[in-house]
Amino acid sequence: MSAPIRLVEAARARLSSGMERRELVAQAVVGLPFLAVAVLLAVVGIDRPVQATDVALFIAAAIVMGRLEFETGAGFMNPAQLIFVPMLFVLPPAIVPLVVALALVLDRLPEVLAERLHPQRLLSALGDAWFAVGPAVVFLLAGIDEPEWGDWPIYLFALAAQLGCDLLSATVREWLAHGVAPKLQFGVLREVWLVDALLAPVGLLAAFSSDQYRYAYLFVLPLAVLLAVFARERRGRIGNEIELSATYRGTALLLGDVISGDDELTGRHSQGVVVLALAISDELRLDEEQRRLVEFAAMLHDIGKMETPREILHKPGPLSEEEWEEMRAHTVAGQAMLDRVGGTLHDVGLVVRSSRE
Repeated sequence: MSAPIRLVEAARARLSSGMERRELVAQAVVGLPFLAVAVLLAVVGIDRPVQATDVALFIAAAIVMGRLEFETGAGFMNPAQLIFVPMLFVLPPAIVPLVVALALVLDRLPEVLAERLHPQRLLSALGDAWFAVGPAVVFLLAGIDEPEWGDWPIYLFALAAQLGCDLLSATVREWLAHGVAPKLQFGVLREVWLVDALLAPVGLLAAFSSDQYRYAYLFVLPLAVLLAVFARERRGRIGNEIELSATYRGTALLLGDVISGDDELTGRHSQGVVVLALAISDELRLDEEQRRLVEFAAMLHDIGKMETPREILHKPGPLSEEEWEEMRAHTVAGQAMLDRVGGTLHDVGLVVRSSRE
């Protein structure tokens, strides 16, 4: 199972549980500065009247977008860019971060009421809304109040500011809360940025249309519904991979127990090898996927001895050359046994086969 999928698995497991102190601190470190900046922008940066109807429609549209989540690593991505870009033009940019944060909270409220999301998890909405701050500040400083094709460099800079704020907030929060390495977080966020970059031009077209026809930005919703179909399929594939990974791990543990039951000495030896192998893996700083492969291989490296005659395994005296050949063949037998299981254990079998090289 890949590292991003393992992050998704861990994130799913956390949803219905409360936050530990470390995670609460991380949410506060990221969320409270956002709240301070967003309120300051709203207080000093509003340059035109706020239309309550537009605010309500954008919040409703953003909630719809929030229902269409693609899980990625420890977080998620959604087609919110389709509605976020026109929001920067139609609403005063200074209030956009607060509007985005409010929409995120309201989007997750039904999950809390259904007890699928712990109430403390609503705090993450503040940190998740940091992406809106960068573009809002760029629009305010550039004095953008209506779409103009000649301002395309400013739009590119605003997109870069969005991605930068998203990277900084997500990396700090995941590192403080869960120890996720910045390099891994960067790899996960690349998928999010690709989606945002591809959807931004569509959102910009909606903004231009809304300059002529006030509520034209709502026409992006059918496209969002189409993306929901792909999100559902992706969620199902990730769920299947998580379930399959758990099955492989359970199979590996079961086979380890079978080895111990078949030969207690071999079982104790395998457990000792696991401890040493994991210590070396940590010293080498292997990633999680490599570490798990090493763990399974150490656990099962002697599984082929189940096909070695017991009189050879427990012979009190020296082995003959023919008996040594029989003994050395246990790695080949182990690989063949694991190949029959397939999947992850096929990869484990390759390591088992090489363990006596």
